[in-house]
Amino acid sequence: NIAIAVTGGDSTTDAGKGKIWLTTDGGLTWSDSNSPFDFNSGNTIAVGFGTDTVIYIGSGLLNADKGYLWQSTDLGSTWNKLNNGPTSLAGTSIQGLPINDIAVDPRGTDTLYIAAGYENEYAFVLSLDEGNSYIYLNNYTGEPFTSIVVNKDYPDTVYTASGREIYLYDLANN
Repeated sequence: NIAIAVTGGDSTTDAGKGKIWLTTDGGLTWSDSNSPFDFNSGNTIAVGFGTDTVIYIGSGLLNADKGYLWQSTDLGSTWNKLNNGPTSLAGTSIQGLPINDIAVDPRGTDTLYIAAGYENEYAFVLSLDEGNSYIYLNNYTGEPFTSIVVNKDYPDTVYTASGREIYLYDLANN
């Protein structure tokens, strides 16, 4: 019956309106889950199960706010800003791209995949240390990476979408 959701928007008029919401009754009532002061807009949530349950949130607004990676290890009671969003590899080196999606490797909570970008800025990254550092995986697509899915039966296989294309990444063979 516990669920977490994020709100925000995708324009400059939505800056500062993001919150992290928690329900413990299956969605009948929602309360602010101690949203940090500088949490501006939520885009995605991922949960990793290992020794502890770890919640990751990606934030950022289109053209208005840097993206950040947030983490909670206590089911949303407290939030830590782990890292800026990835840097664009589209030739502009824009730092802190909005994080559009996160996938956690089902074998634990350390390995994350992050899809980031807006307009023609993009990054697809891997983190082996809970989001503290990034390994850039993307090739040139010209469009932002928008979603990621890890194959639960073969977790080394990861799918990501960019524009109208779907890409397969094989972690075992890099």
